[in-house]
Amino acid sequence: MKRFAANRIYLSVSDVFTNAIIELSDDKKLLQVNLLSEVSEIHSTPFYNGILLPFDKETCLQCLKDHLNDTLHTLFMERVFHIGDDVTSLSLLSGPKLFSTGELKQIEIKELL
Repeated sequence: MKRFAANRIYLSVSDVFTNAIIELSDDKKLLQVNLLSEVSEIHSTPFYNGILLPFDKETCLQCLKDHLNDTLHTLFMERVFHIGDDVTSLSLLSGPKLFSTGELKQIEIKELL
């Protein structure tokens, strides 16, 4: 089992979790997403300052080129994630001004899966 915590986790345009933890099985199936305030065992879970998206790095790079918010709507129209679904990629978007200003400059993308 793998767990990742972050400031935000997107599973769809309407399923956005703030300060949450995503849990995946060893075969990369989505087990659950919970708010950090509702989870008692998080001591071995890495926390990432940024946004976790269930897409690969190339797809996330394209999001940034096409203005993140508009493209996220398009991406999640094609693929919404539910409990039990396969999550083959998980990428972290982070940057110094991502949350304070929403500025998409100086954004880093790192694939976690």
